[in-house]
Amino acid sequence: MPPISDQPSQAEAQALSSKHSLHNDSFNDLVAATRNTILNEQIFPSFDDLEAAARHNRRPFAYIGDITSYESFLRLVITLKDPKTHQPVVVAFYDDGRGTSISRNNRDLTEGNTVMIFGARPKTFLDGRQGIRIENEDLNNVLILPFSYDKLVAANERYLDLGKQSNACSSCKTRVADTKVLSGCGRCKVTRYCNKECQTADWDKHKLECRAMGEIRTLFRIELPARA
Repeated sequence: MPPISDQPSQAEAQALSSKHSLHNDSFNDLVAATRNTILNEQIFPSFDDLEAAARHNRRPFAYIGDITSYESFLRLVITLKDPKTHQPVVVAFYDDGRGTSISRNNRDLTEGNTVMIFGARPKTFLDGRQGIRIENEDLNNVLILPFSYDKLVAANERYLDLGKQSNACSSCKTRVADTKVLSGCGRCKVTRYCNKECQTADWDKHKLECRAMGEIRTLFRIELPARA
């Protein structure tokens, strides 16, 4: 169980910054546009709506899909399942390294996890399959998340629920007048507790969502208020 903590350690802050710094303006603009929900269909369109998003959406957008399979014989090819239409979507890497920068030593590249591609454009390949072609300039816009889409949605909904109860302990639900007396989970920094006893009582449930909650927090720049 992670310790109760108020702020991320310096090492954790650097790790989170490094993880997402590759995406630069694409990532930062998307964070500003999401309004804390991955269910916004204008920001996270289905594959069928990608072309319209690319043409008309002045706001940043990204495509999300669940990994169903991948291969790296000639180049990295990831097959995703569209979470809205359930159709297969091929992501083929045509960069100079043929996707090795994504596939090499990447434990998150596995069936059931999620791929997020910022500013994705639809493509029909020569074999007739529908998908997304990744060139050199697109590599920094590909992010693999170690969770399924459904788990990210559940974590997102949990975050929104906690936001409505920001002055209450996530375990015993006791409300406090000053949120500074509540301390956050040392890993996800989202759930808040009166004390270690409350965190321990909540851990069997929270451990199933903790890492995904931390990812949602990072995506949406969720911060607990600093303690005095």
